[in-house]
Amino acid sequence: PEPPLLPRDLNKRALNYQISSIVLSGIQPHQNVALIKLLEGKINAEEKTGLVNNAITKGFTALERLLVSSAGKYATGDEVYLAD
Repeated sequence: PEPPLLPRDLNKRALNYQISSIVLSGIQPHQNVALIKLLEGKINAEEKTGLVNNAITKGFTALERLLVSSAGKYATGDEVYLAD
């Protein structure tokens, strides 16, 4: 597609996959209503909140580490790609 979803540079391409993976598997699922409902009745509200907050915080911490060294105007430089 135009513009492309991934850069031609292999290192930037890998970084885009890394960032997307962190968001898709480490942050977003913990905001998912289905997961939160699944936990209902299995753990109390305080434990559920703590579990979700901890997972999201870990995901954002990992994401920030990557972005500090790679970000430009956008997540992986000055062009919009998959990670954005």
